[in-house]
Amino acid sequence: MNKLKIVTLILITFYLFGCASTQREEQKLSRLHINKPIYGLLENTNSGYQFTEFRTTPTNEKKPWVNLKGGYLNNKLNSTRCGIGLLKGSKGELDCSIIVRDDMFMEKELDGFDAFARVILSPFFFGATLTGATFDVNFDQESFDKAYSEAFKALNIEELKKVEIALVALDDNYRKIVTTYDKATSSSLESLGMKINDKSGFYAGRTHFKDLVTITKNNISRIPTIHANTPLELHSNIQKQSFILASEWKKQSSTLNISCNNKRKEKFVIRMRCKNTLPVVDGRLVGTIDVDIIGINIDRVFANHFDLKDESLQLSFSNNLIGFTNLTSQFINIDSVAVYYQDKIAKSRKLDLEMAPNSTLNHQNKLKLIEFPIEWNLLEFKALTKKEAMKQELNFGFAIKYRVINTSVEKTLYLTKEFPLIELISG
Repeated sequence: MNKLKIVTLILITFYLFGCASTQREEQKLSRLHINKPIYGLLENTNSGYQFTEFRTTPTNEKKPWVNLKGGYLNNKLNSTRCGIGLLKGSKGELDCSIIVRDDMFMEKELDGFDAFARVILSPFFFGATLTGATFDVNFDQESFDKAYSEAFKALNIEELKKVEIALVALDDNYRKIVTTYDKATSSSLESLGMKINDKSGFYAGRTHFKDLVTITKNNISRIPTIHANTPLELHSNIQKQSFILASEWKKQSSTLNISCNNKRKEKFVIRMRCKNTLPVVDGRLVGTIDVDIIGINIDRVFANHFDLKDESLQLSFSNNLIGFTNLTSQFINIDSVAVYYQDKIAKSRKLDLEMAPNSTLNHQNKLKLIEFPIEWNLLEFKALTKKEAMKQELNFGFAIKYRVINTSVEKTLYLTKEFPLIELISG
């Protein structure tokens, strides 16, 4: 067997032996029998290990804060390695002085396998492996257990149980406030009153405006971290904080924030008189929002139906479509159509539409009103009231230039009518 194999066998044997000899039995610790965690700072004082500070929530501080409910270090550091070593890929490890902390119960142990390897391999590397050392840095459970047990004996258990009772009561009050307030928020639109003041004359009660209301809740203060140097002081501080929070919670949960969007709803122009806040009483929103309906917005107002005829041709207008019927036993050619609205005329392009005797234009070939160059902005009405609509009339009509094929005479079919605006928008 060559020399390198012998060295390897020795190293493996030494490593296994070393690992087996470092196993420890865990010590069973005393536990604080409470339901809510309380955290104590475990420090070495002139009187030995004691819990020198207390707090109600965990912290990310790299300090020996102990969860007294579970009996464990809250922010135990991870195992690592330090120093400079040749084997195990440990070259360039962290400086031991940075990570070996007695206060966090981190101990360093010389890596025996690494040290032994340095000696054995020294002849092969001309003594270079004898410089430096590598250490394993691990949590010292045994030292922590002793320190914890020593500090635990000095604890005033009865005061800590009073602390727990006060914390449970504070948490219960917080959850009760939040639950009740959330229910009031979720049902707020149902309990919100709407007083409709219809100035338009068109409101029939079918349109609702609650979807234009946004209701938001106030922030309920969370329970802060409470500190103290002793359990007695911690209990006192919790009681003081409970009194302060109860006052804040009562005020914060007593109102809901209201905002209204005064945009157009369907055809209605509205003004919502919206308060910034409304009260919450017995878990329900109490209050009413006044909604003034100013009028309606109507666009593209036109006659709903229109008919005119002579002995040869009939025009029928409905659903924004213009249709024709040839009343003769001869062919008719329609050359052009003009649409009259108010004092404006919208002419069609040249049609050259030929109709057979006694025929009616089918639906697909009817003329569409939208294809005429109508200035629709002249037929728009903003914030219109019923009273105003009853006073106004609009003029509409049609003119058709046509020819009977067997004659050379051009004829015109023409008529305009006055329509009450109230009838047009009602239809």
